[in-house]
This record gives sequence, structure tokens and C-alpha cells, in this order.
Amino acid sequence: MTPDRTISARRAAARRGVLAVATLLGVAPIAPIVRAADARTGASAALAPAIVPNPLHEIREAGVFRLTAATPLQVPAREPGADRAAWLLRRWLRRSTGLRLAPPSPATPGRSSPRPAIRFLRRARTAIPREGYRLVVRPRGIAIEASSTAGWRYGVASLWQLIPARSGTPALPVPAVRIDDAPRWPVRALALTVDGDRPSPREIHRLNDVMAILKLNRLEWRKVRGAALDLDTRQSRAADEPPGLGRVLNLAEAYWATPAGPDGVRATAGTRGLRTASQLERRLLPRAAALAEVGWSAPSRRHWRDFLRRLIVLERHTRALGLHGSRAAFRVRTRIATDFHAATALVRLSTQTGYGTIRYTLAGGTPRADSARYRGPLRLRLPVTLRAADFAGARRIGPILTRRLDLATAQRRTSAQLALCTRHRSRWIEGAPSAAGARMKFLVDAADPCWVYRAADLDAARSVRVAVGRLRVEPPRAPGALVIRLDGCAGALLARLPLPRHPDAVTVLPAVPVPSSVRGLHDLCVRLPRSAHGGHWALAWIALEGPPPR
Repeated sequence: MTPDRTISARRAAARRGVLAVATLLGVAPIAPIVRAADARTGASAALAPAIVPNPLHEIREAGVFRLTAATPLQVPAREPGADRAAWLLRRWLRRSTGLRLAPPSPATPGRSSPRPAIRFLRRARTAIPREGYRLVVRPRGIAIEASSTAGWRYGVASLWQLIPARSGTPALPVPAVRIDDAPRWPVRALALTVDGDRPSPREIHRLNDVMAILKLNRLEWRKVRGAALDLDTRQSRAADEPPGLGRVLNLAEAYWATPAGPDGVRATAGTRGLRTASQLERRLLPRAAALAEVGWSAPSRRHWRDFLRRLIVLERHTRALGLHGSRAAFRVRTRIATDFHAATALVRLSTQTGYGTIRYTLAGGTPRADSARYRGPLRLRLPVTLRAADFAGARRIGPILTRRLDLATAQRRTSAQLALCTRHRSRWIEGAPSAAGARMKFLVDAADPCWVYRAADLDAARSVRVAVGRLRVEPPRAPGALVIRLDGCAGALLARLPLPRHPDAVTVLPAVPVPSSVRGLHDLCVRLPRSAHGGHWALAWIALEGPPPR
């Protein structure tokens, strides 16, 4: 199935999920509306404002406002909400652009500043709803109008997304625009379940920034039952994704399948298995942006490809602010079919979203906007090193994939690339640290640590070698043995390998010869000892090895 068809199939399934949840709750589903704006590209897309979640009304006007360190922040007297919003904008600008604005000052009633300024203005609740705001950017000044503290804060979030991040110029151009905005749903919540000493005060501070940027209005410290999005899942199978549930929920699925309850939208996330603040951020972002758009934007303002365009801009801003979300949506993925006799490989490249253009190199060097464009499957002679990345115009929007392709690694599979025998309680778990402090991640079913290597080509191998990872810091009292069977977990025994009593973080076990009578394609079942407490072991990788060189 092609990437486009895969996304379409997932999108259709996600829509069915939304309808099912809505039917159970007795509410109307949030219908995804795709219009011609999804195809907006080129210069018009570059000039369009890029704000997540998409505002209710926006009008692009002529000209720009030049923001400099001399631009004053003016707030109404005796309005602590406006003052706090101005300080928030000042902090975000300092961290994301290096620009240091002076502290906000009270505006004198009836008088306007002779210099271009950013002004915070109070309006009546009858003119602007409680969480709504009006943002007006013109060459002579910027005005953020609101009737509440929340409105000023959300106006700041939109203005900050319009300001270039790390541009390196003393005068930052802000496009002239008028935005009138208010949320669709009153509740846009993130429910966090706490495990151990996480989140720390610093993590909560960073989480508050995420919520303010995305205009989420509730942080709940409880387990949510009913309609909610399960962000404990990973966003891809990539090695840099944080630990979590075994299932993958990608960005497209989150965007189309976020359920709406009677009062709004919610997402749940837990801190179980997380060790760092960046892991929590990679669990939430950018899927929390999908939640925010569903909860804030009107259905007519939800366009999938335009959301991706705006998300790319938002990601540059959040990284400049020090927030690091998952980059799985624009990561290049590979599907490889190896011909061992011809020493060639057929390589297919794709991304989760299909957005942008994949560029690649085979002769070394970093992929650039003028590198070869991927147009279809590549027939490559081995060995070769492939590097690829996703681009939107001249800008790289995804991480660089580096993949060494040769016959030695063609039949090596990690736990992430194998099928689990069962999926009772599958999770991605970080192993014990190595001497250098690195930790490998394993996909494992704690109730039954068992994996299957499908259709292993034993014609191209003379031995099987496996490596096991240690999940716990303390060594196991009774190590047990690893068992490999042919043609399923009830098949013929190929090997029983004792596990070490004093293992490393990852331990390579002795090679297992393949009997000369065993040839062709076979499923290899690898099972590790079970434990009532989740076990000490996980499979790191399994490799089919050819004969030693003569």
C-alpha cells in the first residue's frame, strides 16, 4: 500500500472512531473539512499567517511592523492580567529571538505613544468573549484587545507565532494582519497522571508554556474516563521516541480522531517510565497541537495540509524556546527488500504525512534542497550509505535519516522491527544504562517476552546471533535461558542459550549454527524467561549471519 493510501485508510478509520465516540456521548462529531486551501502552496502559503490553532477570522493586510528592542510594551493601569501577558511575551521573545524588550509600562489614559508600540487594551465582554481576543498588527503599531486575562494571553500566543524565530536581524518583521478569535469549545484540557517524582517544578513550568502557546485552558491531575485522546502512545517506532504503550498514534490519527465530549476536548498523558523533561515534551508535541486545533478552531477552519504548514512554523518557534517535540511526522522512513544473490536492495522512502519533498544523497554529505529528489523506489547496489530528509521548499523540516545498507545488516532486526507473540501489555521500555550512560529502548510484552522474526531467509545465513538487553539495574537472581524455535513458538527447538548472571546493558550471546538441513524461509520464535514483576530481559536484536570469509 502506498503512503498516500495508508494515510487515507487511517484517516477513514479515525473518522469512524470519532463518529463512534460521538454517538456514545450523544454529541455531534467534529467533522474534518478539507477544502481547496489544503493545496495552498508557494508564495501565497509563505505570506499567509501561520498560527496554531487556526484563528476564527484573519485578514492579511499590507505592510509589516518592525519590532525592535526599543518597542515599548504598554498595558492598562491596574490590569494585572495584561501585565502578566506582556511579561510572558517579553520572556518568550528573549528566549526565541534574543530580543530584549523593556518591561511593560502603564499607558496614560487618553494619550497614545508617539513611537510604534505593542498596546494591551481592555474591551467589554459584549464586544469580545471571555477567552477571545483581537490582534491588530499595522506598520505603526500592534494592539492586543481582550476582555480577560485569558484573552490577552491567547493574543500574545498568536502574536509570538507571527514573529520570526532566531532571524538574526535587529528589526523583526511582523506581517500586518487583523485577527478576531475565540474558542469553539470551553474546555481544552490536558489530564496528567503522575508517576514517581515526575513532573518536576521545571517540567510543570515548561508544560504551562506549551498550554499557553496552544491555548489549552485546563491542566487536570486525574485519570480521565470517557472520551479523551491516549497520548501515552508513541508517535512512531523511531529510537528517539520516549517510552510508552506499545501502540503508535501518529499525528494524522490524532488530528482526525480527537474525540469531543459534552464540554470540549481532552487528552491524557502519564509520566510513567519517563526520566527527563524532553521525554514528556516529545510525548505531547506535536499531537497536543492537533488537540488544540480541534478544541479551538471552527470546523471550517480545519484543513489538514494547511495545519502541517502552520505546524512547521510553530515547531521552529517552540525549538527556539527550548521545547522539543517529536519529529516523527516529517521523519523519512524506509522499506527495504534485499536481493542477497545480486547484492542489491530496493528502497522505498516515505514520511507519515506525505508533506514536503524527500531529498537524498548516496555519495556522502548532508541532504540539501538541491539534492536528488526522491520520485520512486531506488535500486541500489550494496554496500551504500543513504542519507535523506524531508524539505518544504528550501527548508529542511525533518531530521536527517542516515542508513548504512549492506548484506551484513540486511537480516538484522531490533525488537521494534519484530512481531510480538502476544499484545497483552506491550510497552516500549528503557533498559538499564550502559557504562557510557546510554539506554536502549525495547518493545516488549511484560506478560510474555516473546518475539517472532517473520520469513527469515536461512538460505542466506549459516548462523543466528541474538543480543539481550537488561531492563533492571539489579542483576537477576535466576537468569534462565533464551529459547529459539523454528516455524512458530511450538516448533522445533533451534537453540537454548543460558543467560548471563552478570550481564551488561546489552549482552551479545554466542552464535547458533543453522543445521544444513534447514533452508528457505522460516519464522523464528525467540522467547525469554517470564516474571511476575515484568522480567529482567528484553530482546535487543537478532541477526542472521553468513559464512565466515575465506
